[in-house]
Amino acid sequence: MFTSYWVFSQNLPVLQTYIYKQRLTAQAGRTQRQPSETVSMIQQRIEEKLQQAFAPQHLAVINESYMHNVPEGSESHFKVVVVTPAFEGQRLLARHRAVNSALAHELANDIHALAIHTYTPQEWQAQQESAPASPNCKGGFHLG
Repeated sequence: MFTSYWVFSQNLPVLQTYIYKQRLTAQAGRTQRQPSETVSMIQQRIEEKLQQAFAPQHLAVINESYMHNVPEGSESHFKVVVVTPAFEGQRLLARHRAVNSALAHELANDIHALAIHTYTPQEWQAQQESAPASPNCKGGFHLG
């Protein structure tokens, strides 16, 4: 659970050792982390809150934590795609603020990073019903 990650990250030497081992293992080609097939507790809460707030025609909540330097099984990095008529006439900033507001508790307590893609039904069709792929993690924590 994410709470244990916060406890874990407070001990910097342990975190450095973990990240170092992850990189060595990945470089050796022995580990290739994959997305989880199961819906996590936080992911389910995000889906429920966004369903309640926007009644979307299309909703995708993707746990992208596996793409980052976090312990396996983490629930810290998410991507959401929300398609709803409620976004008609709203600028991108207002849409993102609405999503952030709906997920205020999760953003304050559980989520480290949230990629938000918001569309009206017409924009979604023009986008060929797909959102941009997330970039690979570039690290952000470098060992000296």
